Amino acid sequence: MEKITIANDQDNAGDDAQSSEKKPGLDKKTGTVFIEVPATLRLPEITLLSDKIGSLRPGDVAVLRGSAETFCAGMDLNLAAHQDASLLQSGLRAYADLLLTVRTCPCVVIALVEGGAFGGGVGLAAACDLVLASSQARFGLPEALHSFYPAIVFAVLQERLAPQKARRLALLCESIDAAEAKQLGLVDLWCEESMVNPVLQRHIRKLQRAAPLGVAAIKRHPAHVQALRAALEEATQVSLNAMLVPEVSDALAALASPYITPARETEA
Repeated sequence: MEKITIANDQDNAGDDAQSSEKKPGLDKKTGTVFIEVPATLRLPEITLLSDKIGSLRPGDVAVLRGSAETFCAGMDLNLAAHQDASLLQSGLRAYADLLLTVRTCPCVVIALVEGGAFGGGVGLAAACDLVLASSQARFGLPEALHSFYPAIVFAVLQERLAPQKARRLALLCESIDAAEAKQLGLVDLWCEESMVNPVLQRHIRKLQRAAPLGVAAIKRHPAHVQALRAALEEATQVSLNAMLVPEVSDALAALASPYITPARETEA
């Protein structure tokens, strides 16, 4: 099988010097770029989201924001259900490239999670520099319910969580709230729903104090980026191999939607 290679962010390094285009959701008052996150990551949506993030420039502050109900429920696993290896490989590679783009773009990226983040949505949030969650947010990795595991998500979680904590989250297949996610290290800040915008604006101002070139250099520190790229390449290949196993593709084919939202934990 063809070895999967994650795109090198240096391939587009020259784009940083180009003149700035009109950015999606630009708040001229604060200089913040708001980028909408789709509820489900299908290949066209992944490509569009990567393009938007790839257009960011040094000095920007970007906020990835889903709906109040769903930040992102992850990838469309119907790709795996039909065992189209080529299409599945393209989708997995595009998702891994998206995470690397978020992680290495030359400006601060904030994930604003106000609803559910599951599967690949957890990976998207974890790739951001700051994760702000409201009290209504939920996080979960339900992949093991369907006979595989979130290898690509693990690649970015390793920068935030101890391996045992990431493993436990995946093994439990349950959703956790913002407070527990902060204890794990998945969330940096959480607040009541009514306080989301004030807290967001306060931290945007703090993050804007750093010089643009310094921010870009921090995000592209070679040792960190090389380790992440290698982890993403390996994880993408692992995910492809796993999803082509008949037991896994049969389990995914039985689903009515890309992901089944994990049930909230019952009160003790």
